[in-house]
Amino acid sequence: MINQLKLSRIFVFAATISLVGASIVAPANAAPKSKNLSASNLVTISYPILVSIPRNGCGRIPVKYKINQLPIDESAFYVVIEDNQNRLIGQEIWYGTNYEGSVKAMPKSGTLNIKVCRDMWTDPEEENTFYPVYKGTYSIMLSAVGDMSADAKASLKLA
Repeated sequence: MINQLKLSRIFVFAATISLVGASIVAPANAAPKSKNLSASNLVTISYPILVSIPRNGCGRIPVKYKINQLPIDESAFYVVIEDNQNRLIGQEIWYGTNYEGSVKAMPKSGTLNIKVCRDMWTDPEEENTFYPVYKGTYSIMLSAVGDMSADAKASLKLA
């Protein structure tokens, strides 16, 4: 009876270890959750491939960035999201020193949170009108500007 109890405990322990180990190891063919986009070797962003936006109101798309060879002085980069009719859905801008009046450069790496909404809205500071988002595929564009310039374009899905 004692040997049978010990064996069942060992079996439960081994089964638990096996399940925990299987949940930690990701399958080799697992789909990536984010995608990188580079404007030449100037700046690189990483953004989620699929973003869930609240059914009502607005949401944020986190876009991680890293300045590579984009000069800090008099440079900027834009991350723009457009629908299939080239209408503006969301936008964020990184500023370097002395770009359009900025005094201090933003950090060389960080996260930009792009606001997107289910209803049309206007940003009074930038004086841009943003169109509503729906479930579907959108264009995400990265544009570095200054003494050195480059552009890149990809897609992302919103749900």
